[in-house]
Amino acid sequence: MSRFLKIAGVLLVLAVLIYVLIIGLGLTRGFQKHRNAKKILVLNDFEYPDDDLDWQTGGYVKIESSTENQTHGKLSAKATYLLSSEFFSQPTPEATWMPSMVLSTDSVTKIPLDDWTGYTTLNVDAFNPQDQPITYTLEVADGRAFQYSTSGALTPKKVTNVSVPLDALIGARLDLSAIRSISLSVDTQGNTEPVQVYWDYLRLEEDLQNAPSKK
Repeated sequence: MSRFLKIAGVLLVLAVLIYVLIIGLGLTRGFQKHRNAKKILVLNDFEYPDDDLDWQTGGYVKIESSTENQTHGKLSAKATYLLSSEFFSQPTPEATWMPSMVLSTDSVTKIPLDDWTGYTTLNVDAFNPQDQPITYTLEVADGRAFQYSTSGALTPKKVTNVSVPLDALIGARLDLSAIRSISLSVDTQGNTEPVQVYWDYLRLEEDLQNAPSKK
C-alpha cells in the first residue's frame, strides 16, 4: 500500500510539473482561444463585384470594387459619398445632406440573413483616406420600421472597426428575427470634395458564451 502511495505521489508531482511547464510556455492560450471562440457570419465582404456592390444609393453614393484597404479577402468597397452641389443648382446645407448606401431585403444585393437572433454584435471595417476625421452613421431597421442609429468618427488614414452590440437594437425595440436593412451614411458637411470611405467585412459575430437566446 505504501508503495502505491509513493507511486501516486510521484505521478502527482509529475503532473504538477507538466502543468507548470505548459503554463510557462503559454501552451494554454490555444485552449483559451477555443473557449473564447466566436462564430462569424459574413453578410458582405465585397469579394464578388458583380453581386456584392448593388446597394441602394439613390445615385448619391458611387460604390466601386477596390484592392486597397481591404481587411478580409482581396477586395473592399470604395464608396464615394457625393456632395449635394453635384445634384442641385440651389445651395443645399450640407448639414442636412447624408448620402447613404443601404443593404436591404429590397436592394439588388440583398441582405443575406434577416434573422439575427443568437448573434452578439454587428461589425464592419471602415478606412478613412481623408486627412481629417469624418463622421459615419450606421442605421439598422426591422420589418416593423423600428430603427436603431449610431454615429462615430473615422480616424484619418486608419481602419476603424465599427461594432454595434445587438443588445442595443433590442433596447431600441427592434425585432432581431426580422431585420430588414443596414444603412451606412457619411456626414459631408464642410467638404468641398466628395468623401470616400473603404468598407469591408460586414459581419455578425456570436460570442459563444454570451449570445442572447431566442425568445
